[in-house]
Amino acid sequence: MTRSKVSLALLEDSTYKQAIDQDLQEMEKLLNELLETERLKGHVVLKRTSSSLNTLVKSVISDYFSDKPIHAFLERSLPTLQLDETRLRLLIRNLLENALKYQPSSAKPVEIHTRKENNAILLIVEDHGAGIEAEHIPHLTDPFYRVDPSRQRKTGGYGLGLYLCRLIAEAHGAQLEISSELGRGTRVSLKISLFAEQR
Repeated sequence: MTRSKVSLALLEDSTYKQAIDQDLQEMEKLLNELLETERLKGHVVLKRTSSSLNTLVKSVISDYFSDKPIHAFLERSLPTLQLDETRLRLLIRNLLENALKYQPSSAKPVEIHTRKENNAILLIVEDHGAGIEAEHIPHLTDPFYRVDPSRQRKTGGYGLGLYLCRLIAEAHGAQLEISSELGRGTRVSLKISLFAEQR
């Protein structure tokens, strides 16, 4: 992969070069996601530190989505959590990428919320896109599952993003829930218990 990227950099700029570069980026992301899913399936020990979920959300938006239409509604004074920050950042990034990918540019901004609810902290990402038919929802976190395989070239990805999010959630003793309504959009919620098992 690295050799291909170096060779590509030596080519003159053209639409063909841009297309090849996009393909290489997709392949690199796929390989990284495959490697990470295998690590998590192997019951890797998380590198937990005392972390602020709000800080992680802000850092992901700043690093990857500073020019994107995202509204953050972050509850103040949330308790810190014992999290693997690298993996939680990956989860947040994947959820925001999905939300942005599947809603029209004319829709309201994607929303991301944090809040405390009973003995848990919630992270919610909500888009205002076309929504997803009910029969697909139980399968969205299955590996390589895509609602519409014919849209792969347009939207990118191989159906690993939500699967990886599910594995990250499970590794933290958390729950990932998806709800959707046709014509109104999709909501993905991460529920992290304040008493989650530490691994």
